[in-house]
Amino acid sequence: MARGLAMVLGLSLLAGAAGAQQAVDAFDLPGWSGAAYLDRTGAFDHCAVTSAVGGVTLSFRLDKAQNFRIEIGAEDWRLKPGGDYITKLVIDAREPLQTIASAGPDNRLAIDFGPDDDFMKALRNGLFLRVLAEHIGLSFSLTGSAAALQRLSSCVVEHGGAAKASG
Repeated sequence: MARGLAMVLGLSLLAGAAGAQQAVDAFDLPGWSGAAYLDRTGAFDHCAVTSAVGGVTLSFRLDKAQNFRIEIGAEDWRLKPGGDYITKLVIDAREPLQTIASAGPDNRLAIDFGPDDDFMKALRNGLFLRVLAEHIGLSFSLTGSAAALQRLSSCVVEHGGAAKASG
């Protein structure tokens, strides 16, 4: 029950970060929850999947133009909204990837990758994702990420986004 509540909270945070967007066609996978999101006009905007553990959420988002984003957040973080944070992402023992994450008003860091199939493939095949940013150091299990990312791509296709090759 607590895990289900955390998943709903994660989806609510993700929807809140996107503004007044409406979640439709919600779905659940082991360890992940997701939905398609419509913009204010009712048109498809993006799909997202979220995993929440211990008050921390990890979300993957894919929009209709195939732009991929990771969002990481916790209610007790104190981030400067609009601020940029140098962030290192490490999947398993791979070389660290240094990125710039933007802080939203909802204590979430967002990292945009554009249409990056290679990074999505690394997440699908990985076991752990480590995130290091200033005073934040987290490790996420990627258990179920292959199914979650496949469902994310399918969600975008189902709702009118361009077809994406699965790899």
